[in-house]
Amino acid sequence: MYNVNSPMKRVTVFQPLDNIGNQLKLLLWKIKEWGQAGIKTFWSYFNSPSLVISSSFRNAIRRHLAGQQYDCVIGVEEEGLILAHHYLPNVPLVYYSLELYYEGHPFFFQGDPKRKQLKNLARKAFNSIKFVIIQDHDRAEVLFWDMHQPYDPWKVLPFPVSYIGKAHLRRSNLLRQKFPEMGERKILLQSGQIIWARRSPELIRSTRRCPPDLAVVFHGRKIDSESMEALKESGTCWINQDLVPFETLADVPASAISG
Repeated sequence: MYNVNSPMKRVTVFQPLDNIGNQLKLLLWKIKEWGQAGIKTFWSYFNSPSLVISSSFRNAIRRHLAGQQYDCVIGVEEEGLILAHHYLPNVPLVYYSLELYYEGHPFFFQGDPKRKQLKNLARKAFNSIKFVIIQDHDRAEVLFWDMHQPYDPWKVLPFPVSYIGKAHLRRSNLLRQKFPEMGERKILLQSGQIIWARRSPELIRSTRRCPPDLAVVFHGRKIDSESMEALKESGTCWINQDLVPFETLADVPASAISG
């Protein structure tokens, strides 16, 4: 259970376990900033796209929802959207989109074989949404296309990715100090997992076409075998798997000209 203040009476949030993080905390922080009164949110720890959940988990949801009246329900990611629509079908539904694993995305063909079943259930639930919270309108257009729905900008609430706090305006030399052999090259940054599902091998190979005054840095903890193989065909690029403390995380993008 998570409680913040809001002009709304009760809101329940169905949240997949894998994505509990700063972005949703920022949303709740913003809701608190907008108004005052009690908002009750329910976190459904559901991290498997297989849609197989225990009877004890289902009973916990039912116990929590029993006898409650809600103004709206927020489904976070496709798993949360499905659960929210299933357990509160008559409550106004809001979809909060973080990752955009559209059909055709490399990730869609990996992992759990029931992902197509998950997608079909998400499309059914998406028909009932009042609006969607997403990073920008470009991503929203892809989302509506993937959900087989005509694009409706009036149902889109853009909520840019950010971290809680003031803007970070200070430049950093973190990557240049890490790789002094880059010299005075301008740094292009790719941050995140270095894996096939994020088209990292293609990006690595594309560094062959970079002009000599640019340095491409791939920053992330995980690198798969396809990306390692692509390094044999790459131009001049650098791989940084040394993660930095959260307090200095902003120094990574601040040490590049673009990313």
